[in-house]
Amino acid sequence: PSQSAVQIARMRQTALIGSVDRLFTLSGGGLRARVTPMTNGERRFRVSTPTAVAAVRGTMFATSYDPATQATLTGVTEGKVELTDAASHRMLALPTGFGAHAGDEAPHPLLAAPELVDGGRIQNQPRLAFAVKPEAGANGYALSIARDAGFIDVLDEARSATPEASFDSLPTGTYFVRAA
Repeated sequence: PSQSAVQIARMRQTALIGSVDRLFTLSGGGLRARVTPMTNGERRFRVSTPTAVAAVRGTMFATSYDPATQATLTGVTEGKVELTDAASHRMLALPTGFGAHAGDEAPHPLLAAPELVDGGRIQNQPRLAFAVKPEAGANGYALSIARDAGFIDVLDEARSATPEASFDSLPTGTYFVRAA
């Protein structure tokens, strides 16, 4: 996502044993990844923040780190992630549909994705505006707009405390919006 700071800390392959080690450091903002399932135990994909490490083995997940509060939050939409708290070294297994803050005692179920209100309507105003049906228990909403249904080419993202968000205008065309 925009305004995120991610560094490739390690990208190493050892041909002799087929090991691959990928380590990304997230110092602010967020990171979403779709990781190909790894059948070899010598293959690792990790995301490190100052307060936690998320170790992944074939999954779709998102993690974020807020430097102001030093909070790491990880959510899993497919597969599983092991979230290890940097201070206590306690590992928490996060299955599909669950998330946790670093240091949590147990994973929490993720809320269902909110439903767009009239998402297919024609947008002809200076700003693109979207609304979602409010979800009980939601602290905020995140919307993304992309050129493709797989959200490979994300054009913009917006976060809002309310169930409404807007984006800068885009050229006429077909775009895809998703909400969380």
